[in-house]
Formats: sequence, C-alpha cells, structure tokens
Amino acid sequence: MQAQIEGCVIQTTSRTLTEDLALDRKVVTSLCWASYPIMRFKDVPEVQIDLIKRSNDAPRGVGEPAAVGVFAAISTRCSA
Repeated sequence: MQAQIEGCVIQTTSRTLTEDLALDRKVVTSLCWASYPIMRFKDVPEVQIDLIKRSNDAPRGVGEPAAVGVFAAISTRCSA
C-alpha cells in the first residue's frame, strides 16, 4: 500500500513539474517516448507517507487518492 501511494505522489509530481504533451491544432505531436519530458530518479524528492488506520471508513482506492493533494502542495510551496 505504501509503495502505491509513494508511486502516485512521484508520478503526480512529475506530471505537475516536468511533463508536457505537445499538440498542434489537430493532433498530438509528442510521438517519441525518448524525448518526452518526465522526472528522472535522480530528481525524485523524498516522499514520506504516514498511514492512518481507519477501520470504520469505507474502502477506497490506494494510490490514486494521493494525487489530489500533490498539485495543491506544489502550488502552495511554489507561491510562497
């Protein structure tokens, strides 16, 4: 579970800060994975996950919900 959350946080950080899909008026022009900008392992920040046991809550997704706060956290940090 922790690895899924960490992976989601890292992927969302990459999407927020690094990735860029090129388009023209009709089609996607980013056609080569080799040149697609993505965060590399050397650029990955430290991710600390604190799991909280909530037995009374209904089950939800594991990794995907972690994406919600990443954009806001980066936005808050960058605007400070």
